[in-house]
Amino acid sequence: MNAKAEGPWTNCPILINQKQFEIILKTSRVYNRDNKEMEVVCCAKENFVSLILGTIGGILFAIGMCMCLLPEWGAFTQGVVIAVIGAVVLLILLLVRRKMEGKPAIHLSGKAVGSVLLGVVGALALGIGMCMVMVWNIMIPGILVGIIGIVLLLCLIPLVKGLK
Repeated sequence: MNAKAEGPWTNCPILINQKQFEIILKTSRVYNRDNKEMEVVCCAKENFVSLILGTIGGILFAIGMCMCLLPEWGAFTQGVVIAVIGAVVLLILLLVRRKMEGKPAIHLSGKAVGSVLLGVVGALALGIGMCMVMVWNIMIPGILVGIIGIVLLLCLIPLVKGLK
């Protein structure tokens, strides 16, 4: 028995939950109206939790930073509090994600510490470059500092994921 996919985008991958995925494994494959086999994408619980916590933490952190950096709002102290709450939610996300994957909460190694330091330095360089351009009106040096920050952050990809 084959499952039939219905809808306007029958050639696109479909997103299903774990129970539906188990049913499809038992029934064989998924086909669209034209009897072409379709790709099935299963949404794992840890991905959904990461999506929710990451969105909440990121929004709180961003709003807090806006409150701090926009003097027109006059909410510097409240912005610091909101940004710290956002950062705490993002740290909780890290711990929850590792727990759901069955990994230890924190694994300190030289590579992990170096990656974090590179990320912090890159983010600070990017932020200082943005401040130089938008707040202090130092255009060309600010752009150069921002580009250096972006390059440092891009260096994290081969450092963390490796080159293949």
